[in-house]
Amino acid sequence: MEVMPKQYQPQDLFEIVADTVISIKTKDGSGSGVIFNKNGIAVTNRHVVDTNTKALVGLRNGDKFIGKVIRSYSDIDLAFVKFDLTKSSLLRSSLIFSGEDFSPCCQRKLKVGEPVFAIGHPMGLDYTLTQGIISSIERTIEAAKFIQIDVSINPGNSGGALYTAYGELAGINTMGYVNSEHLNFAIPIDEVVKRYSTWLEEEAKGFTRYCAVCGFSSIDDKYCENCGASLKRDSSQEDDFLSKSDLAEDVKMSMKSDALATCKACGTSVSSSLKYCSTCGSTL
Repeated sequence: MEVMPKQYQPQDLFEIVADTVISIKTKDGSGSGVIFNKNGIAVTNRHVVDTNTKALVGLRNGDKFIGKVIRSYSDIDLAFVKFDLTKSSLLRSSLIFSGEDFSPCCQRKLKVGEPVFAIGHPMGLDYTLTQGIISSIERTIEAAKFIQIDVSINPGNSGGALYTAYGELAGINTMGYVNSEHLNFAIPIDEVVKRYSTWLEEEAKGFTRYCAVCGFSSIDDKYCENCGASLKRDSSQEDDFLSKSDLAEDVKMSMKSDALATCKACGTSVSSSLKYCSTCGSTL
């Protein structure tokens, strides 16, 4: 007989797991995300970050960071964003991270009818909890498999967490059918773990140059090895959004932690970690 973990009341569950949920803002819009591990890897939807390479990450305790999109998958609407979680007091104060490298991912088979809870920022309303059930554990949409849920999912919820009543991260909320009630979907957490493992393997082989066009990582500094797009993109609009946001002071502090270099050709300030200027393409 399967031994189940402790089941929580909604109010208790929220207090335990809400710290794993983050807000993600880009120059094009905003959504939700989930802290995946202590290394500052967060999970969200591909459509939340879209073709941006940077995002403003907001934590529940008020800390703000500039995150970098490191990999994305259009086929399941998934993206990974990395930020410096080690500089946040949340890592030390939140019980959800005590002794754990990863958020508590569900490792059992989900059941149709069991209660689940979505946490996110629908319509910009921070840390909203909604409740529902699993309608189907394996629904195929365009060759990808999703969890079908009747939990209310609204714009801003995208990329947020789907938790079980046992405090297990079951999936990442992603979409719903327009003009249909209670017909929504989440990316299964085992698929998220699988894609994260793929990224780790790619990184170990030197595939570290992210292509915002297709989501792949390449070794080549100039062109994406998957779609051929130029990797020497102009990030000035993203930087402008980050510097002019309501959190400008936090952004400036985050930028200071990422050493800057000045391009001799055009004078643009860019990350010193780059080999080429993101504005004009000149060698740094």
